[in-house]
Order: sequence, then structure tokens, then C-alpha cells
Amino acid sequence: AFLAVAIVVPVHLVQGFALARPAPVPDPAPPSTANGPVAEVATVATPSLPIPHGGRLLALSAEDHYLRVHSDQGNVLILRRLADAISELPADAGRQVHRSHWVAQTAVQRVEREGSRLVLVLTNGLRIPVSRTYRLAVQESGWPQTDEAS
Repeated sequence: AFLAVAIVVPVHLVQGFALARPAPVPDPAPPSTANGPVAEVATVATPSLPIPHGGRLLALSAEDHYLRVHSDQGNVLILRRLADAISELPADAGRQVHRSHWVAQTAVQRVEREGSRLVLVLTNGLRIPVSRTYRLAVQESGWPQTDEAS
């Protein structure tokens, strides 16, 4: 009994002390990606998409649970679903070209072919793949086409 009390009392004291202290809040670290440095991380839901430095929206790219908003002035990483962000945009502003990518109508500089796949080259040099699901819609979109992409 003495041994049980000697073990239980210190454990309860330590647990009570741990519950009384507020837990430390870690600084949120943005996920690292191969798409370059993160300009900013916003985790608060906003009624409209944040565009870096007031630039022009070029594309949206899903990255795990985050969404990268590409503009001609840089990019920003936010916590939002791609489908929710697309629903905030006017229907004629652009189109989804992949399950992970949406592209603005005015951002497409040209369409290239890489093997059997189509790739959109945007005005800022960003290359966005087109999935087979969206290929026909992209070809019929009126976006600039190359001879080999038709």
C-alpha cells in the first residue's frame, strides 16, 4: 500500500500541474514545396481569395489541405479547398483543367504537348498539366493552341 501511494501521489501531482499550465502553441510552419518559397500563409477563411500584392489571378493549385493562389505578382498559400475557391470565382473567369488545378482564362499563353499530355504555359511561365478528364474542354476552350496540341 505504501508503494502504491508513493507512486500514485506524485503522478497525480504531475498531471495536475500539467493540466494547470496552458499548452504551448507552436508557430504554424508553411509546408515546403518545390513550387518556390511561400509568400504568405493565411489560414483564416475570407470571402474572397487573397491575391499577392494586388496582382492578377492566374491559377489555383491544390497542395494537400492548402491552396496556392498564383498571381503575376507571386503566390500565396491559404487553407481552403479548391472546390470552395472555384465556387467564389465567376464562371467565365477560367476553368478547372485538373483535379488539382484551376486556370484563369486570360492567363494561358500557350498549350504545349508533352508526350500524350497537354500542358498549359501561363503568362508567368508556370506550367500546369491538363488531365485526360479535362482535355477536351481545354481543346474546345479557345485558348491558344499549338499545331501539335490540336
